[in-house]
Amino acid sequence: MEADIIKKAEKYLTGGIEGISIFISDFLSFHNYQSVKRQFIKKDLIILKKFNDFDSKKLPDILTGIANSLEIKDTDSWSTFHLLPFSTYYDSDYKIASIKFIEQSSLDDYEKDVMISAIKSFQMEINASDLLRDIYEEYPIEEFDNVISYVLNEEIDLEHRLTILSRFISLLNRAIIKNNELLNSRAKPHLKICASIINSKLNEVLANINTNLEFYVLHLNGTYSKLLDKKPSKAEILNDLFENDAKLNTYLVYEKKLMERHFINRDNNSWIQTPILFVKFYQFCENKKLFRTAYSNKTKGVKKLRDLYNFHEGSSLDKPSKRAKLHRVEGEYFFL
Repeated sequence: MEADIIKKAEKYLTGGIEGISIFISDFLSFHNYQSVKRQFIKKDLIILKKFNDFDSKKLPDILTGIANSLEIKDTDSWSTFHLLPFSTYYDSDYKIASIKFIEQSSLDDYEKDVMISAIKSFQMEINASDLLRDIYEEYPIEEFDNVISYVLNEEIDLEHRLTILSRFISLLNRAIIKNNELLNSRAKPHLKICASIINSKLNEVLANINTNLEFYVLHLNGTYSKLLDKKPSKAEILNDLFENDAKLNTYLVYEKKLMERHFINRDNNSWIQTPILFVKFYQFCENKKLFRTAYSNKTKGVKKLRDLYNFHEGSSLDKPSKRAKLHRVEGEYFFL
């Protein structure tokens, strides 16, 4: 039971090019993760063409998706083919098997022709950052909630629950570190965006642990306790950064626009873009003289903004000397 809970949550605790490539492949039931990795390194768009690289149980879903895109509705009888591997009925080449399947289906001749043509030219195009955004931003990840529920279940032995929590935090930490390494590298922008999207959710999970499992965290060793130190509330941080309501209100308008453009997540508590864009945003606000003068040309204000959005990647950029060398600060935030 314990191992199963961790195993289900672990697949979402991913980081780095290798880990993200494996995650995308597994999520799509696509066996050839090396193909995904080769494409992912180069660009955000991943194209999947080979039917045999998919799990055979996925093929009826793929065919149904093709039929839906062609507005072919008579696919009810296809559900029986979910029960056994596709090749059991037709052919070890899944594309040939799919064509034979359509030929023997109840579709009319015209529908068969357009389906077979679509199968022959099939390719699935996946935008990696959009897929990860859908998974990590749009919906709560039930597997993470299950871990927290398990730890809170007092009917289970405390030692077992602490073991689960310790393992979970360790895996969470490892994934965040791998994404941080990618964010602090010279990787292409789309790779950094993907790492930021994942780390945004993982930082939310850490905050959730801090809020709901504080009692249990205190029972773990110092490594984990330090990781989850309490931080000031959003209201306290904003009060520290802004000396009057006028400047705060201007900032809140900026914040709303950043959420609309996916710089900040929908829960308004995590930065999901790159470190350089984060520091440029801070510098943009400082240039507008929004923050307290006590923070001008210092790193303390940047740290507070990082705490506000649970974002600590690329902190080497925080130094005033490096911020002074930033280019196109105003241009990046023309929409504010």
